[in-house]
Amino acid sequence: MKKVVCVLLGALALGFAGEMPAQDWSKEYETTKISDRLYTFWRRGIRNIFVVTDEGVIATDPISPEAAEVYRAEIARVTDLPVRYVIYSHEHWDHVLGGRIFKDEGAEFISHENCLKFFFRNPNPDLVTPDRTISGNTPFSLGGESFNLRYLGENHGDCLLVFEFPEERAIYLADLATDGFIGLGTLPDYDIVEYLRSLREIEAMDFDLMIGAHGPARAGKDAVVIRRRRMETIIDAVGRELEAGTPVAEIAGKLHFPEFEHLRGYQSQLPAFVLRMAQFHEMGW
Repeated sequence: MKKVVCVLLGALALGFAGEMPAQDWSKEYETTKISDRLYTFWRRGIRNIFVVTDEGVIATDPISPEAAEVYRAEIARVTDLPVRYVIYSHEHWDHVLGGRIFKDEGAEFISHENCLKFFFRNPNPDLVTPDRTISGNTPFSLGGESFNLRYLGENHGDCLLVFEFPEERAIYLADLATDGFIGLGTLPDYDIVEYLRSLREIEAMDFDLMIGAHGPARAGKDAVVIRRRRMETIIDAVGRELEAGTPVAEIAGKLHFPEFEHLRGYQSQLPAFVLRMAQFHEMGW
């Protein structure tokens, strides 16, 4: 039997990231109320958002066929209005599969146009192909509620959208930043230089709350800052070891970063991340 969801009610309380509740990793799923219109749904390590309006719901990444069934049931606990739109945050299968349940009720699917080349090159029977695409920064509205979709170019893949909610001073950011160390070492399709550029652009945005796709419901802007600093610090350290003639296989064992060791996944993710940074230097990226 599925666990009973814990719905966190109340208005958004902004503050320092250290004051925000940590994710309970033992939960199978959870729906959290961020504001009167904005909610986030968590299922087995992956988080999305949905927006409730007077004319229906705007949902994001269905995650998987199994997750989408729970997701749809959780939306129904909040409102009996239909899901009108599903917007993909980016192209990766751990986020975008399973949308058929929403398509069957008439939802329109939307992504950035660059996602299509990935979807068509790597077809998956559990993927609903977008009905419509956008090409750049786009305001989105339904039932008197509005927010912004921002495209920052190539970074984590080539079609990632940042969801900006000025009313809540919040963003939904899939994968570019998390509350921990996870998420970069072995991924094949991210550009390090453009990734860092995107993080700097996000830092310049006006927000206090980050809802990340692989972390707690509430994190501060410092999660973005720490991700950038971590990448820059390790890139520089690996570069110095390569210049000193240290074999790539020995670099991870020589490096230690006390300022980051408290981050979730530090021990397990550091060797793969160091290897990727070594490849970055050696290939001239």
